[in-house]
Amino acid sequence: MPVRILQHGFAPVTDGTCGLETGAWSDMPMHAQFLIDLEFLMRYTSPPTGASCFYCKSPSYLQEIASYFPWIHFYAYQHQERQASADDNEEPPEYDPAQPQLVTPVPPSVTVQDNRTTATCEFTQEIASRLSQFQSNANRVMICHGVGSTKQICLHTGLRPSFSLMDIEGLIPPDYLEGEILLPVFIPNHKMFVSLVVSQQAECRRYDQSTFINEIGPSESTSPLE
Repeated sequence: MPVRILQHGFAPVTDGTCGLETGAWSDMPMHAQFLIDLEFLMRYTSPPTGASCFYCKSPSYLQEIASYFPWIHFYAYQHQERQASADDNEEPPEYDPAQPQLVTPVPPSVTVQDNRTTATCEFTQEIASRLSQFQSNANRVMICHGVGSTKQICLHTGLRPSFSLMDIEGLIPPDYLEGEILLPVFIPNHKMFVSLVVSQQAECRRYDQSTFINEIGPSESTSPLE
C-alpha cells in the first residue's frame, strides 16, 4: 500500500503536457470503490473496540462492506433502497429549486438493520455537529465520496472524526487540509482524481497545483508513486 502514497513536493514529475481531465469518484468501477473503502477501514479501525463509520452518501455496497466489519456501526445518509426501474409507472417527483435537498415526496426516513443505520436525508454540518456531542471521536471515522471539497471540510470540522476519507476531484485546492494523498489504482489514466486521508488534528497546508498536476500525470519514463 505505501507505494500508492503521493509525497507531494517530492514525487517524480512529468512535463505537464499529459492533458489530464478532471476525474470523479464515479469514474471508478464499483469494485475499485469498495477496495478503497475497505483499505481505509482496515487501517483506521480495529476490533474488538466498537467504532462508527459515517458515509456522507450511502454506497451501493453498504451491506457488503458492513459484513466485513461487524464491530463497526455504519451510518449512511442519502440512502436509496433501490433505483427506479423502467417498468415503474410512478412519475418522478417534481423538482423544487427552492428546496433542492427534497428529492422524494415522502418524508426522510431512518432504518436500522444489524450494524447499519440508513437515512434518506442529507448529511449536513448541523447533523454532524450534533452527533459529535454524543459519540467518542476516538472511535469514529467518516467517508466522503461525491461531496464537494468545501463541504468535506465542513463535515469533518462538525463531526470531528479521528480520520476522514475525502475525494479530491481534479486539482487539489491550493489551501486545503493536510493529509495522506492516496492514488487509486483503477482510475482511468487520463483522469485526475486522488483520495485524501485527513486526521482530526489536521491543519491547513499549501499545495502547489502546478507541481501536483505534474506529479500525478502519466509518463512512460517516470512514476508519481513513492
